[in-house]
Amino acid sequence: MADDKSVDQVRDYHELTKRLMAVADKQALEETLRVLAVHVGYYQRRHGQVPMEETLAVLHSDNPTAEQLADLAEGLRCLTAVLMLATGVVDTESGSA
Repeated sequence: MADDKSVDQVRDYHELTKRLMAVADKQALEETLRVLAVHVGYYQRRHGQVPMEETLAVLHSDNPTAEQLADLAEGLRCLTAVLMLATGVVDTESGSA
């Protein structure tokens, strides 16, 4: 069972990515997709294929496990960071893009 902190973290990252995507233009979204494609390619070449079935299961689960939530939170964290860089939006709390 997932803990409340994990659920809150996923919810926060999801909200932030939605706000970033709302201000991102097509060029920023294309750059984000290219960076993430290289990121996934880098990982898969070194550590093996990421099973698409497991990826889709995380996205479509009504009751995700703690591990699924951790995977989703990490993915959303990465997406948020790349979107911030591509859009030039700065995280005022950490002082970085």
